[in-house]
Amino acid sequence: MLVFKVYELYQALEEDSLSLFYLGDVSDNITEKLIALNDRRLSEAGGGKSNRKIGFLIAECFQNVIRHQEQPHGVNGLQHASPMFMVRHHNQKYAVASVNLVRNEKVAPLQAKLGNLSRLDSGELKKMYLDILPGGEYSDKGGAGLGLIEMARRSGQQFQFDFERRDEAHSLFFFQLNMQDEKLRQQPAASLPVTKQLYNSLQQDEILLLYKSDFSQDSMLPVLEMIEHNMYRQGPDMFKQKAVLYVLVELFQNIMKHGAAWHGRQEGVLTICKKAGNYMLCAGNFVAQDKIPTLRQHLLQINALDKGGLQHLYKQELRNTHVSTKGGAGLGLIETGRYSSGAFDFSFVTVDDHHSFFTLSTAI
Repeated sequence: MLVFKVYELYQALEEDSLSLFYLGDVSDNITEKLIALNDRRLSEAGGGKSNRKIGFLIAECFQNVIRHQEQPHGVNGLQHASPMFMVRHHNQKYAVASVNLVRNEKVAPLQAKLGNLSRLDSGELKKMYLDILPGGEYSDKGGAGLGLIEMARRSGQQFQFDFERRDEAHSLFFFQLNMQDEKLRQQPAASLPVTKQLYNSLQQDEILLLYKSDFSQDSMLPVLEMIEHNMYRQGPDMFKQKAVLYVLVELFQNIMKHGAAWHGRQEGVLTICKKAGNYMLCAGNFVAQDKIPTLRQHLLQINALDKGGLQHLYKQELRNTHVSTKGGAGLGLIETGRYSSGAFDFSFVTVDDHHSFFTLSTAI
């Protein structure tokens, strides 16, 4: 069940103050959304120069996927090979990673060039960058281009990379950079093997996006725009796209307005996946134990009603509810039920004497 899978992913990323995994269509339009999504987090962290470096690495790593990815069409045996872009803030360090397909004949040359880059110090990297800038010797598609050299220079640390053969023609190329202050070098950073495990786990459940953070209004718009772009590229079903975006807004609002604070943050996780033509949306957040009986009763009531019953309940609640800044008493959940194609799936996992982790999934 997706609700348990999402809680499992939340636990794997629990120490992150920010986790963003985006799988599927990648294009230039997504880059600005990624930057906008990280702007608030970077502003909170302070450090103008470091922020500019991180912003550059996020944009360049994503552009690297756009420039060098292979997009085979009609090739069997390439399931679970979507491109992926990842940003994590873990142990006060940023990890930026990309995954994309490359043709097998490019793997050995790329390994050699990346291995060479990883052995160079900052001065040697700068010299290489300046030497090849006029001719662009490394700028051919699939090569270790100027972008990779500049990423190695600006991160100031060795990058990690690996290849996994997927069929006779293609391999997956994993690339990761970590950014950390000198004084934090002794703390463990996110490792590439862990990124590969997470990638495979997300692929198995056909997850298009996972976002875990301190939820706010500022972060909602970039996430919605990324999903909107992804759906637009997959098909022209405008009604379904509108329903998905509406429910995503409701799930966002639910975490922001009704979730319990956890370690001083409005902590939550949001995922969207596509299975058998339907979008599966799932959100998780902390709730106070004393709120659970009422919430469970409300969810069971919604699950028991058909569309007509939900319409009647919505009007009834609208007449009886005093709408405050925290929102109506469950009106958003009733509306979500009206857009959903089936019953809610939900779970409560006790985490301490005062809180449980509440996970809700629905299909559109």
